[in-house]
Amino acid sequence: MQNLVVIKVGGKALGNSDTSTRDIGHLYSMETPLLIVHGGGNIISEWMALLGKRPRFVKGLRVTDSDVIDIVTATLAGLLNKKIVSELNSLNTKVLGLSGVDAKILECELIDEVLGYVGKVVNINVDLLVTLFKLRIIPVIAPIGYLLSKETKQESHILNVNADEAAGALATKLEAKKLIFLTDVEGVLDASGRLIRKLSREQAQNMIETGVARGGMRPKLEACLEALKKNVEIHIVDGRKQHVILNCMSDNPPGTFIK
Repeated sequence: MQNLVVIKVGGKALGNSDTSTRDIGHLYSMETPLLIVHGGGNIISEWMALLGKRPRFVKGLRVTDSDVIDIVTATLAGLLNKKIVSELNSLNTKVLGLSGVDAKILECELIDEVLGYVGKVVNINVDLLVTLFKLRIIPVIAPIGYLLSKETKQESHILNVNADEAAGALATKLEAKKLIFLTDVEGVLDASGRLIRKLSREQAQNMIETGVARGGMRPKLEACLEALKKNVEIHIVDGRKQHVILNCMSDNPPGTFIK
């Protein structure tokens, strides 16, 4: 999959005023193999509030009890996944909505029992994905994973997985050409809030260690460090900008370029 492009989008990234959907359709028409991983943390919190549940986080990760994992699964693998699939279907692309549980694509272990049903990806099964690429079908993957071991008191096989980690792990395993993170900021910012146009592995590691990379940028950079081991080219860009995905294919890409 030397030409594979993995795109990580937020739960509200497609189908709004940006051109991301059209960019994906254009790449598909050029026979570029594509894989999309989507998040949806804000929408999960909205649905939790509607159901009278207060979100709790530990070190940036959502505490996911037996009630919350049901909400996470329904929101990510159901509502959001199918909205994205429907939007892409309108461009006459072939798209299949999946989760990391399907065919055990994302096999996980529990991070910490304090967090409940939250997993870290430890293995990826790519057979189904490779078959889909050969059929020119775009997999759209919701970041929930399958619990490898039942040697715990957990009742569910389904785990909540950080979408950035899932995207990075998939890009690494498939040895993708590019990994594009669509965000709501310009790119990676330095300690003074200025955009960093190019970032090395060493600089990314230093930003994590010194705490310059905060909030949602930290898991993105951690995912980048893994993907760089397989020479994946990485872009962290503002998904609200016009034709930002196509511009990542140019010699002067927007946002932050990491290689």
